[in-house]
Amino acid sequence: MTDPAGPAARGSRPGGAAARRDRAGALLCLALAGWAGWLALGYRLEDLGEPGSGLFPFASTLGLGALALLLLLRPTGEPGAEGGPVAWGKVAGYVLALAAYALLLHPGPARNFHHLHG
Repeated sequence: MTDPAGPAARGSRPGGAAARRDRAGALLCLALAGWAGWLALGYRLEDLGEPGSGLFPFASTLGLGALALLLLLRPTGEPGAEGGPVAWGKVAGYVLALAAYALLLHPGPARNFHHLHG
């Protein structure tokens, strides 16, 4: 069943509230990418033919900037762009999965504890 108010009432029309939020978020991400990229250039991108300490942060800012530009230049008012309620259970599941993955990669000081005492 379709919503009798239509997509215009849900904020998906060009220039609507959702489009303004998307553009503001894209501009914020673009500014953050520019600032972080500038800081990353203060580190070496290459060190004797090996990746330097600034390569990953700089490459990450390029990715963030490209995605922000895509969001900024995306046409608005397309079908299905109105969004919906946030599935907080899924968001929490993703965050927990990423945290577990990070702990599996680097469990912290407890991993090497036995080397310190014996």
